[in-house]
Amino acid sequence: MLEEPEAAGVSRADVSLVCANALHRKLRPAELAQILGPDLVAEFGPRLRCHDAEDSAELVDLGCMLEHGYPVEVHRLVVETDLTVYVNARYNRGFEKLLT
Repeated sequence: MLEEPEAAGVSRADVSLVCANALHRKLRPAELAQILGPDLVAEFGPRLRCHDAEDSAELVDLGCMLEHGYPVEVHRLVVETDLTVYVNARYNRGFEKLLT
């Protein structure tokens, strides 16, 4: 996923990654390394962070959904960035044992 912006002239140093873990606890670096790979975790360091849905300093209120009236808050990087790309890494927290 990072090769396309890089080929278009976007430096990887200008890219930040946010793990959208909803209300779950933040993942530890070792857990992120299992999902994303240790090289990526090492390369991005502090530019790889986990979303905290309860950290009001990191959230931007976008108002309410018109149809249902639910409040919409997103990580501030989603609002401040020129481009947001969502990638689903499909990580299940402990549910594998329940499904087998």
